[in-house]
Amino acid sequence: EDDPGTPARVEAVAVPAARIETPAPPAPVEVDAGSQWLDLTNGGRLQLEVESWTAKEITGHHPILGRCVFPTELAHRLSLGAPAPEG
Repeated sequence: EDDPGTPARVEAVAVPAARIETPAPPAPVEVDAGSQWLDLTNGGRLQLEVESWTAKEITGHHPILGRCVFPTELAHRLSLGAPAPEG
């Protein structure tokens, strides 16, 4: 019999690390006819279907990011057509 004053024996078992799989890159997003292009004051540009524009914020839907909300002060320009490729 085990002596109650003796600590129990514990065995360490090696467990394999979880495998992390990165998803395939998303397919290119086609320009939606209902989308606008929002140029930001920090130089960013985003394709967005604008849902609302108030003095406080701009709310819209991006094809990959989903629902997006930006402070209005980040908006530099809103374009209705896709921008010309640079280069």
